[in-house]
Amino acid sequence: MRSSIALGPEELRRLIDHLRHKKAPVHFGLTAKERLVIGLLAEGLTYAQVAQRLQLSAFTVKNHTHRIIKKMKAPNRVAAINKYMNRG
Repeated sequence: MRSSIALGPEELRRLIDHLRHKKAPVHFGLTAKERLVIGLLAEGLTYAQVAQRLQLSAFTVKNHTHRIIKKMKAPNRVAAINKYMNRG
């Protein structure tokens, strides 16, 4: 069974305006794994804790972090985290 929703002209205009002005999430070109890593670092976890949570080595987490910093053009990890947390 297919259902449809009828929108009046005013509702349709508001929906189009909302979609037009909605900001797309900013990911800075980060991979899904890199977004997980920076998200956990932003929560205050250490490299070792992130590694344990994601079942990676601490060395791998450090590598992800270095790539994140480079992709985000940030001077360091703290700046990258701040930039990520304040994204569009």
